[in-house]
Amino acid sequence: MSMSRTYKRITMIYQAVWQTYFDLGSTAYRNGRPDIAEAMLQAALNVTQSSDQAQHDIADKVFNLATLYCEQRRLRKGLALFKEALSIYQRALGADHPRTLKALHAVAAIYMENRKPARAKAYYEKALAVSDRCSKEDPLLLSEIMMRLSLIYMGERRHRDAQELYQRAVALRIQQASS
Repeated sequence: MSMSRTYKRITMIYQAVWQTYFDLGSTAYRNGRPDIAEAMLQAALNVTQSSDQAQHDIADKVFNLATLYCEQRRLRKGLALFKEALSIYQRALGADHPRTLKALHAVAAIYMENRKPARAKAYYEKALAVSDRCSKEDPLLLSEIMMRLSLIYMGERRHRDAQELYQRAVALRIQQASS
């Protein structure tokens, strides 16, 4: 068997093992077994971190784990993993990539949910700067970022900035709906 075929096979095995742990963790959580869910999700994370996959593939798995932790209301763990995914995306794909934008939004959303708008603002503003360069990829995400940042600006009494962002977000949604 050639080296590349062996590598592909090992990668497929890692993917299958990761998916199994991830699915078991999700199922355990839905069935009221957070202890088992934690063990399975930690095992999935360990498999991801020990694999030799492309960095953005690892970041995708870390992002998925973070999402699951947040669904379980384990925001501290979810936030840490979203930040890890963001860091990997920035290194592997660059600041202007749609996955980086999605990770910025995820981090900011957790801060908003925890009533920390100042921290969220920094991530939303970075996301807004990135989103203008990759807005064709996900205009609904861009409009969501604009709307959330406009709420922060309203809280800071920056009404003009908030109104401008909100209007841009609405225009994007209208444009998306009509296409």
